[in-house]
Amino acid sequence: CTGLQAVITYAAKYCSKSEKKTEPYCKLADQVLPHTAHLQPLLSFSSRLMNKLIAERDYSAQEISHLLLNIPLQEGTRMVVSVDCRPLEQHARSYRVDEDVNETTGGYRKYLERNDQHEDVTYLEYLQSYNLKTWRRLAANAKKRVLAYFPRYKSMDASPQFNDFCRVKLMMAHPHRSPQELLVVSGQQFDSFAAAYKGCREHHDTHADDHYGEPDTNELRAEDDEFEPEVHEEPIAEEDWHELARMLPDRPLEEEDIDILGRRDIDINYDWAPHVGRYADDDILNGDYWKQRKAENPMDLDVDDQPLEARDSLNPEQRLVYDTVVDHFLTQDPSQLLLHVDGGGGTGKSYLINLLSAHLQAATGGRGTP
Repeated sequence: CTGLQAVITYAAKYCSKSEKKTEPYCKLADQVLPHTAHLQPLLSFSSRLMNKLIAERDYSAQEISHLLLNIPLQEGTRMVVSVDCRPLEQHARSYRVDEDVNETTGGYRKYLERNDQHEDVTYLEYLQSYNLKTWRRLAANAKKRVLAYFPRYKSMDASPQFNDFCRVKLMMAHPHRSPQELLVVSGQQFDSFAAAYKGCREHHDTHADDHYGEPDTNELRAEDDEFEPEVHEEPIAEEDWHELARMLPDRPLEEEDIDILGRRDIDINYDWAPHVGRYADDDILNGDYWKQRKAENPMDLDVDDQPLEARDSLNPEQRLVYDTVVDHFLTQDPSQLLLHVDGGGGTGKSYLINLLSAHLQAATGGRGTP
């Protein structure tokens, strides 16, 4: 099952497997409120809710640390942009509090208020191929951004969401200054987005693929048990020690009251002086702390000098890789070179890489480490 449709179907089945429903935040807060201390209610509620979140939603300590230190939770080779598909009046509004309270402009509003020089740029092109702040086009070799649409309206003609689906399709493909301009296609005014999109399909041959779907296409659904059978666990036969365990007193684990943290004897008697000011750096709050630490402590990536004659010691397979990389460098081909070098331990992979690095560094002259 290596075909594209088979892989998509398998992924759809895997992602659609049911799991234990997570408690919403409001219910977690309701469970915490009766146990809030009256002495410091805000601190008590926040602490208990944080612990409840970690226990209920399986937030790891590493994840919490990343959030507190403004470190991204993930990094990828492709940039993902969220696209709010709701009508403009329903878009979320955000504010920045500096010396004054200022409303920040969302991505869609920035597109609608663009300069005249970008008049013919579509919303799809703006999101995929432009710097969202400066309106500069991304580098020629840069991959287009991945768009994460929300919500995804149903594309069936009979669905009550079909008009919104057509509005999103027009919004991504047609340059416009206001959502109402989307009702005009090829100079003809339409009463609904569904009718306008129908006219668009009749008059316009092709539009760039926005990956939002096509009209009257069913959502991908995996067939039950298509790839793997459901696993049913056999009941566990009880052993003698289970009966013995039930005879023991039911004593729960001892718990520390979170409201007295900081006022226990172990907290009061501890010397906290070495820890004062450890995380008071302002750069931690704006996310520049680790960037500056890396700049202050650069890594020396220089490699050992290797004579040019050392390449004669390579075996035929190593020499093929060596010549491929060196030829690509000497021809100054701007395209990316991707190689997968595989082999067991002791086959000379590290020696080949070190030799290539040394010769490439020598060839670059004063341009620094390649």
